[in-house]
Amino acid sequence: MYRLAPVLDTPPLGPGAVLLLEGPPMSGKANLAQRLLDVGFEAGEPAIVVATKKPASWYRKQHGADAPLFVVDCVSAASGRAVERGRIDDRTYVVGSPADLTGIGIGISQFLDELDTGGEADVDGDDVDADTDTDGPEPTPVRFYLDSISTLLAYSTPDQLYRFLHALTGRTRSVGALALCLAHTSGVDESEIARFRSLFDATVETRAGEDGPEVRTRGLDDDTTGWRPIQQSGGVHR
Repeated sequence: MYRLAPVLDTPPLGPGAVLLLEGPPMSGKANLAQRLLDVGFEAGEPAIVVATKKPASWYRKQHGADAPLFVVDCVSAASGRAVERGRIDDRTYVVGSPADLTGIGIGISQFLDELDTGGEADVDGDDVDADTDTDGPEPTPVRFYLDSISTLLAYSTPDQLYRFLHALTGRTRSVGALALCLAHTSGVDESEIARFRSLFDATVETRAGEDGPEVRTRGLDDDTTGWRPIQQSGGVHR
């Protein structure tokens, strides 16, 4: 079971849950995601991050060098610096840019395989062939964070990204991971977001309230919660 409290006041989630974190820019959703990763680190759960806006070094600084954090870095090579691509160390896989969905999928699959999560599916943007054998040992609990769908959409067509997300969510479900995927709702066609939303089990929405960022959830308790300040959920205004 994956604990979300105290960041979100909801019961723990079972293996394979896939959540969409959505809201306008500067509404606190990225901070919520970082805090949810920290909850996992406190429980000894590793995390895999697909970083499309900040390099791997930024995430390591946020969570500490000792955190069991594995990063697919889509930023460092795209910045123009001479950076080696592929697996550059035990916890970092570098791809050329957020446009390289195949490379991103390879990095995710390598980390999931090495973390003994179980399953045999590849994340390649086209299909997923999950191993559903449940007779083996319990897989390692892993948290997964995609930051963000919106950035990937700027580099891909909606159809390409939908296929990638379909494969990705299928893979994380097959290995029992908790997946958190972030999306900015401003400047994005609502029909595209609605199409992507169909791939997720529940949504965590944020907005700018009168006294700061607010959050509500849909689908976590078979119900929709009311808006409440993020700091009451254990988050930080940012």
